[in-house]
Amino acid sequence: MKPGLPSDVTICPLLRIFTMTLQQGTFVRLAGKDDSLYQVLSIDDDGERCWVRRWPLSKQGSPPFAVPQQQLSEAVLEAV
Repeated sequence: MKPGLPSDVTICPLLRIFTMTLQQGTFVRLAGKDDSLYQVLSIDDDGERCWVRRWPLSKQGSPPFAVPQQQLSEAVLEAV
């Protein structure tokens, strides 16, 4: 964390840009893919990969898979 920034703001050290703070349960979209939602299941210790599954869950289940964190964008969900 950089001095003067709120604790929930992170900066990508290589790109020097603000990034979102991911947590388990966060809904995201994959960059360059369709508008499907994915749920973050876990984040690797190094913070570079996240394990996600497609949301909503299908009857057959939605198997988790790993994606680089750079491919994620936070989904803004609106109450219905």
